[in-house]
Amino acid sequence: MKKRDVFFSLAVLMMSGALIAGCAGEGMMDKKMMGKKKMMKGGEDPAVTARKKLMRGIGADMKRLRTAMKQGSGWVVQEQVRQAAGDMYKKASKIKKAFQKNTLAGKTTSTTAIWKDKGKFNLIADGLAANAAVLAQIHYKGGPAAIKKAVGLIGRQCGACHKSFRKKKKR
Repeated sequence: MKKRDVFFSLAVLMMSGALIAGCAGEGMMDKKMMGKKKMMKGGEDPAVTARKKLMRGIGADMKRLRTAMKQGSGWVVQEQVRQAAGDMYKKASKIKKAFQKNTLAGKTTSTTAIWKDKGKFNLIADGLAANAAVLAQIHYKGGPAAIKKAVGLIGRQCGACHKSFRKKKKR
């Protein structure tokens, strides 16, 4: 056998071993994991964990928009607005799907009103996605005033949802 063939064979064997070791790692062969989903620490449902991650991401995008607006104007600010609004649109488009499962297992600020008034919830989620999409498109032509107005609309969508479908924060 040539040296090249030996090295190739060794590389294939090493990659196979790594793949097998990764698949047989902790949790993959656990009987509790086979056939049913495992609750997260503290009794939190994986759907709730995914929702929280999604909503925190939208909040981070809103913070990026506000930070960009404070910087004034210019093409760098416009690009930051476009990116943040585009990211927010992608996440906001997933809100309705994230809240399909009616569960509040774990630590969450969501309320059962989401599923009692699903039409209103979906309307607000669609409005947030639409406003973010519009902002991602108008950022170049509209200027700082148009950006400020569009961010205000997005903020009102967030506020409407928080007011109707989120527990009040303890102060």
